[in-house]
Amino acid sequence: SGRNICESYSETLSLIAMCVSGFNVATSGDGVKTTSLWSNACNNLLRRPDIATVTMNKKDSSYLEQPLPSGVSYLRAILLFLQNIGSEMEGFSMTIRNEGLSLADRVGFACRFLPRADLYSFLDASMRKCIKHGSLDGLLITGLDKRGIGLIQSYVDRSADVQTAALISCRVVLPMEWNFERRMCLEWLE
Repeated sequence: SGRNICESYSETLSLIAMCVSGFNVATSGDGVKTTSLWSNACNNLLRRPDIATVTMNKKDSSYLEQPLPSGVSYLRAILLFLQNIGSEMEGFSMTIRNEGLSLADRVGFACRFLPRADLYSFLDASMRKCIKHGSLDGLLITGLDKRGIGLIQSYVDRSADVQTAALISCRVVLPMEWNFERRMCLEWLE
């Protein structure tokens, strides 16, 4: 069974490599378009069960969302991005909302490809989500300002991991007027 999975994954990687290496765009009067042969091959590859994010339940013919392993998420994101390269926002939106990619990679992608207003909106939504869920990945966006300290407190509230909060905050010099945040950091350190 493990051997079959390795062979299937190897086959998938080969197909993706072939698909990416065959990427070709044509310029027409209405913009940049991928060739139909490449696009059809890419669509077929994206429907494979080991790459698809949605699979059909054989018992009742319903569709099930399935999480993808991290590496497969990145390969899928590459194919979706290349396939939607002419439609700008659609391909970009699928990439930055792909939870299988790290927040750091999605932020980097957004910084590179999104217009400023959309970038701010994405960063704000991501920051709010990280604060809500206590995800320290959000420190990439907030830094260690007041929102960052609040995010760390949210992390402590959800995980009770005071050691991590203390390690992060022990190297930070907070401004004197940040009384509330200074008090929180001192509580983590004690």
